[in-house]
Amino acid sequence: MLLQLAMAAGAGVGGLVIEWISLSSITWIAAASIALAFGAVHLSRRMSGH
Repeated sequence: MLLQLAMAAGAGVGGLVIEWISLSSITWIAAASIALAFGAVHLSRRMSGH
């Protein structure tokens, strides 16, 4: 269920970005989101001791 919510949120954010900013900026926003996700995973692993 969490995966479906994440996909719906991503589609919603993507739609807002296209409407408010531009279609070409969606690539940069996606790249920044992936970088934040990798950072969160790295931080989570450091805090759990793995």
